[in-house]
Amino acid sequence: MFVLLQKILPKKALSALFGIGSRLQLGHLSSLVIRLYIYVYKVDMSDAKIKDPSAYSTFNQFFTRELANNARPQPFDRNKVTSPADGTISRSGDIKGEILIQAKGRHYSLKSLLGDEKLVALFSNGTYHTIYLAPYNYHRIHMPSDGEARFLRYTPGHLFSVNKNTVNNINNLFCVNERASIVYEGNSGFFALVMVGALNVGSFEIYTHLQSRFVNRPKHNLKPDTLHSLQSEKILRGTELGRFNMGSTVILLTSRNFASWEKFGTHEKSITVGAELGGTINL
Repeated sequence: MFVLLQKILPKKALSALFGIGSRLQLGHLSSLVIRLYIYVYKVDMSDAKIKDPSAYSTFNQFFTRELANNARPQPFDRNKVTSPADGTISRSGDIKGEILIQAKGRHYSLKSLLGDEKLVALFSNGTYHTIYLAPYNYHRIHMPSDGEARFLRYTPGHLFSVNKNTVNNINNLFCVNERASIVYEGNSGFFALVMVGALNVGSFEIYTHLQSRFVNRPKHNLKPDTLHSLQSEKILRGTELGRFNMGSTVILLTSRNFASWEKFGTHEKSITVGAELGGTINL
């Protein structure tokens, strides 16, 4: 029923209203909403830099909260690929040519996801990890490996929910939703992070290593459906690179032979920033 309802709901308008409301400074009311949210979704504040809910002046400040220092330590081995986000691995594995698995019986293509043949060529026969960020998760995104920024592509789209029920019932969900793909070059190949927007999650930002941060709401500041070339110095694994202003999904792509992979993460496995994904960079 919820999936059918989403098809007729004014998703962008609802998300815009939610975004406006989340940034209002409402004093004690904001504090009450934040405390209620923490209670309902069982949010763990022990790893937050600011643990007191009343210290956040808006809901969005709370939702995009910083981590405490050393809350997500990176592995000692610099060649390990780590999770870029807190969340749940919904799918991971090898990309079969250009085909990825969305859910059981549902597939999608790199071309539909990335929208550019140059990017498709980089990741054909590579690997992928799909990480779902739930409402209670930390919502900033970090580098999974050392790399230099090479490309960014923003694709407008719908804002369907990306929860398990919707993923299982809407074809090409990650390809029809709004998204931004940022590509990096490491020592052994390329990797990309695809940030997928969703219902009430229409806004995301990418700011590290860009001349000016990329935002898509309330108005995007990069031409959509265009491959933008980037140049940066090496950005170290674990560096914060962006955030969702509500929860959604991140898809990590790696090129063929970028890393040697052990058994891929179990589906529905919880993961945190800095946790090893089972890949070791090929030197």
